[in-house]
Amino acid sequence: MINIKFNIEKLIILFVSLFTILSVLDTPVTIKLVTYLICLILLFVSFGVKKIIYDSYKEYYPYLIFTFICILSFLISFDFYSQNELTRNPQIENVIGLFLLLIFLINFQHKYIDIMNTTVIMMSIFLCFSIPVHFLYYKSSLLSATAFLSDFDTQSVATKNTLGVFLAFLLPFCIYKFKSNFNFINYIIIILFFIAIFYTFSRSALFLSILSILSMTILGGKQYFKCSLVIVSSLIALLLLFQISPTKFNQLKIDSLKQVLKDDNYETENVNKSFSLNSSRGQYILLSLQGFKEKPIFGNGFGNFRNNTKIYDVDGSHLRSPVTHNDFLQILYELGLVGLISFIFLFLFNFMRIRKMATELRYLSAVMLTQIFLVAISLNAINLIDHPIFWILMAMTCIKENYLEKFDN
Repeated sequence: MINIKFNIEKLIILFVSLFTILSVLDTPVTIKLVTYLICLILLFVSFGVKKIIYDSYKEYYPYLIFTFICILSFLISFDFYSQNELTRNPQIENVIGLFLLLIFLINFQHKYIDIMNTTVIMMSIFLCFSIPVHFLYYKSSLLSATAFLSDFDTQSVATKNTLGVFLAFLLPFCIYKFKSNFNFINYIIIILFFIAIFYTFSRSALFLSILSILSMTILGGKQYFKCSLVIVSSLIALLLLFQISPTKFNQLKIDSLKQVLKDDNYETENVNKSFSLNSSRGQYILLSLQGFKEKPIFGNGFGNFRNNTKIYDVDGSHLRSPVTHNDFLQILYELGLVGLISFIFLFLFNFMRIRKMATELRYLSAVMLTQIFLVAISLNAINLIDHPIFWILMAMTCIKENYLEKFDN
């Protein structure tokens, strides 16, 4: 019986890690769905429904409230008879499905180290294959999020940002591993992750990776200082070796855009234009604030930003239906103050749980707090509210008191 339980736990660790990675890569939906269902079935067999729903609701009630607000907002605002309704983003079915995964995973959080470690190892192996193939075989000017299961030329470039951000989320645990076992393999994994983040040319991911080092050094204190010093020194040496400057980084980013757009004549006067309110993203921010002013309390309906901000050309043809690239502002637009407060409370809830157990968790608390901090910062530049990496990270950092003694710390 013990061996069966042990094997199930091993399978859960493997499939949760695999599902997390597949959700970040350009993977067929069917494969993602099958992996998700396997995770859910294994967790269900391991814990059962009664223990999860009735005995543990106090451990996830803020997530239940937020999910209920999302569902209610969707049902009130959705026009079931309209022929013009688009597939909404975020998608309510994703939020419901990932909430179910979260309430099971909260009961498995004592395996946080095993899940993180397995994810880091699997991601490292994948990058050791993916980076050389991109650079040498495809001669690509950027690292995409392809899982090599479809035509490379049809890959969505937008997912490279999610890949870069995900790697930045894993960096705090990589630094923790390096501190715990100061060896060459853990050192190489960190350098590999930084190279991959740089190769995506995602400024958001690059910014988060720098923040991860700073946060781990501040929260971890002198125990992490030696590791941070080695990492920073190595990165500076690489920058000097390859003569990387902000100007060269911007030029490399432009070159990558030329390849993506298949336009060798593409030029831009200001590669940082996306940070201004004159950019498309800036206009989406203004639209979200305008919609919030119109319905400040309950918002315009979950997933409704795309339907209410359709963009047409001069002939009246539909061009695109954008997202905000900012989850806080999108929630403000769609769910109003009620939704935004309930969403922010998710971070405060996890933060309070970790701080309460900081002494017992010791150096691991710095990893969890940094990951929550990075997730919160990233949501200002990317939409993750219906993405597995948001719900899985929040589940694994929502500490339960009665599971503390099981932590492999």
